[in-house]
Amino acid sequence: MCCSLGLDNEEIAQAVYEQIRELPYAYPCSSTTPVKAKFSALLADMMPGDLKHFFFTGGGTESNESAVRMARLFTGKKKILTRYRSYHGATAMSASLTGDPRRYPAEPTDPNVVHLMDPYCYNFDWGTTSDDELVRRNLQYIQEVIEYEGPTQIAAIMIETITGTNGVLAPPKGYLNGLRAVCDKYNILLICDEVMCGFGRTGKLFGFLHSDPVIIPDMITMAKGINGAFIPLGCVAMRDRLADYFATHPTMIGSTYNSHPVALASAYAATKWCLKHKLYDHVKDMEPVMIECMNNLARKHRCFKQGRVLGLFGIFEVQKNAKGEWLVPYNGGSHPAMDKFKRALIDHGLITLCRWSQVYCVPPLVISEAELRESFRIIDECLTIVDDEAFEPAQH
Repeated sequence: MCCSLGLDNEEIAQAVYEQIRELPYAYPCSSTTPVKAKFSALLADMMPGDLKHFFFTGGGTESNESAVRMARLFTGKKKILTRYRSYHGATAMSASLTGDPRRYPAEPTDPNVVHLMDPYCYNFDWGTTSDDELVRRNLQYIQEVIEYEGPTQIAAIMIETITGTNGVLAPPKGYLNGLRAVCDKYNILLICDEVMCGFGRTGKLFGFLHSDPVIIPDMITMAKGINGAFIPLGCVAMRDRLADYFATHPTMIGSTYNSHPVALASAYAATKWCLKHKLYDHVKDMEPVMIECMNNLARKHRCFKQGRVLGLFGIFEVQKNAKGEWLVPYNGGSHPAMDKFKRALIDHGLITLCRWSQVYCVPPLVISEAELRESFRIIDECLTIVDDEAFEPAQH
């Protein structure tokens, strides 16, 4: 996931070395650097709408913390709405924003964060198989929560545009457009967390670009793919009206490593490399290959429940019986068969995230078709363990 450009990119390494020799650090509150200007200009050219202004941070969690502070300062309101099936980071505010069990050790968390049900829930059913109706019901529910919490109290709604480690869930058609309209109706900012899905993971620069027509969030947060994780770096992108406000109303975020020139050099080199090699087009080309490999697993393995793929953002889930019951319930820890499966993957030289009943398929974006097929060949071989040791035979 993080090492989207692989582990050996000479152009990025050389850019980092040259920046260290030229200027390894500059105090961000009273100076700027040529590399910051160059990368900001390049990124602005790539962004849709008026998302042309950037606040560079030390990573994803700091980006989300910063976006929330900006939303509260800009609106004068305190409440933030996020979703239960989400992860936004490990520090105090971002842990509060997080909806999944990684929030628990940080509790009590910020009382001004309110969590929402997702369009796709873990067990709850909205009572329809129609995407249009699903979107209508979920947005109606969100508006009711807004009315309960008070529109004059809510600064922003923050979502992972494509839900990451809670299921790789792309929103149903029309959801992002409807959510944008709800935010506009109630004068609430929309923040899209693109830390996992940004910079080509889905075959587009950002996940929100899959909306049709394309929405423009008020802020987006990013990290990971911004430079392939060669050096810690994050960013908040914002629209004109927010940038204009903060030009005369400082955020007072005194971050030592804000706009670190070495990190920005890695991002500038990484982005130029991606454009030169048409990496996002390559991701689109690999999507049908991953779908084909996922379908092969579905045909061959009784434990295969369902799979999802968008670009090179993939996941499949396993079941314990033909009724489709999860092998491991929500927050249910692990299962001996899943532990053996993961160990077998490692023994075959393949490392990936396995969580509860989920197996994530998020390779480096530079992966070749042959490497992708070989990865799934290993998964295919090892998944037999779960078939044999965890799938329950039908009861007669």
